[in-house]
Amino acid sequence: MIEVFGDIFSNSVLSRADAICITTNGKIKTNGRAVMGAGVAKVARDKFKGIDEDLANNINMNGNITQLIRYYKHFNEKVQLVALPTKNHYVEDSSLELIVKSINELVVLTDKYKWEKVFLPRPGCSNGKLNWVDVRMLIKTYLDDRFYVITNGE
Repeated sequence: MIEVFGDIFSNSVLSRADAICITTNGKIKTNGRAVMGAGVAKVARDKFKGIDEDLANNINMNGNITQLIRYYKHFNEKVQLVALPTKNHYVEDSSLELIVKSINELVVLTDKYKWEKVFLPRPGCSNGKLNWVDVRMLIKTYLDDRFYVITNGE
């Protein structure tokens, strides 16, 4: 696992990434769209129109698991957008157990698709109210140097 500073949706990250992880929850609104109202999820919802509907469809089919949401074409490259659940419901704090499960599922996807560079935010450490030191200790054993944990310093 490599820790870096920056913006997960910057051109420099999007041009290098095979996959970008978006921390999510498993709640779907009455309008059929996934709740993506804060943090990285909100930025993704605003940047990638309709991604909240795509995520809701995936949650309905597969449950609240780490899963492909959609491809995003950046210049001539395709970047996979991946849901990385840290909560079951948006009002909850993030769950260390769910994060470990999600990270393990992410490793399986990374191996399956032979991704070489996967970027993810510090899971559960902003709106999820977890401490990065605690989360880092749990996930570092699962993530090799294909995984870049990015923070903007907050």
